[in-house]
Amino acid sequence: MKKINNRGFTLVELLAVILIMGILMLIAVPSISRVVENSREDIFVDIVKSYTNSVRQLWASDVITCGNNNTSASGMDDGDYYILIDTADE
Repeated sequence: MKKINNRGFTLVELLAVILIMGILMLIAVPSISRVVENSREDIFVDIVKSYTNSVRQLWASDVITCGNNNTSASGMDDGDYYILIDTADE
């Protein structure tokens, strides 16, 4: 029978494992960072859409007043509206 080495791993075995782990990390880290970045972008887009919908609802219900109750909105050719809102008053 062959005698089993109970002293641990050899240097070659440890280097092989470290090399394999390094290769896996080179593949995994960029994909994980892409997923994190995409989720951050998605959250930002959702927040912007939420703000936009809130402003549209307030604008449609005539709750937004600009200046001294003089609502001034300028429409552009592409359908966008620019509204001046006085943030000094509550």
